[in-house]
Amino acid sequence: MVTKKTASKSARKQVLHISDNRMQASELHRMVASTEWEEVRMDPDASLKPRYKGWLHDLAQVPDNSMDGIWCKSGLQRLFRHEIDGVVAHFRRILRADGVLLLALTDMQKLAGEIADNRLEGALITTSDGKRASPLDLLFGHHELLEKVGDQGIYRSAFTATTLANKLSRGGFRGIQIRREGLMLWAAGYKILDARNPRYNTEPNIVQQMSGPPEDALDIPPALWTPLGLKKKSG
Repeated sequence: MVTKKTASKSARKQVLHISDNRMQASELHRMVASTEWEEVRMDPDASLKPRYKGWLHDLAQVPDNSMDGIWCKSGLQRLFRHEIDGVVAHFRRILRADGVLLLALTDMQKLAGEIADNRLEGALITTSDGKRASPLDLLFGHHELLEKVGDQGIYRSAFTATTLANKLSRGGFRGIQIRREGLMLWAAGYKILDARNPRYNTEPNIVQQMSGPPEDALDIPPALWTPLGLKKKSG
């Protein structure tokens, strides 16, 4: 789902890429990684020369209706729970009509299954920058990043496919699609203002496995994690 950036300055559409460390700075969602899109960076690191210096707490500086897309990887996980609704409202404010919000977050429901199977600290996945990550890293933030940036890298919130879809729906997004791939949730939601738009469906679509760009959803119900069965002692 993530590819190295290929967007050029002459791209027709603009996507606000909200990154918060050098590990994410060169990654773009593949839906917006073509030359049709121009990347507009928002990052707290001035050395990256972002158009907007700051992070999710600083979205007020981005003008209304100014972006065709927003891409943010893992950002909502670093917010406190009470901050999320306000950030989602800013996302919608910033997007132009029919603009798309793209998010990638840890699938806490699947991660809970790994932890329940006693796989807390062993390497479980390889991140896009080649680092090995354990369930513990995915739960609280990668240990190498925490060592580098401190509290900035801590995860303070968590999502399942259902809770993420509900957050976006309550925030006014339509045509919401959540795809579950491995231990990740890939979300797309649209700022649809016209109820006659084909994407103006209020019921989120959650699918189990990624098989293409977010707009090519498969009508497959998610596989839900079943808690471990506990046997009752006899006698």
